[in-house]
Amino acid sequence: MIDKLKKENTLKQTAKCKHCGGPLRDYRYGVSCLMCGRAEDHICERCRYSEEELMTKKVA
Repeated sequence: MIDKLKKENTLKQTAKCKHCGGPLRDYRYGVSCLMCGRAEDHICERCRYSEEELMTKKVA
């Protein structure tokens, strides 16, 4: 039973915002971030980055 719960918890992965890392939601007009409100496909000159940078931890 415990192993089953561990598997279920590891399978739950939420989509994250490319800008702030907040959770994304699917709403009437598209997917957007719950925290900053940006669209899922939002790209601007100031916060442009690669997908690999999002996956790596940033150390201050």
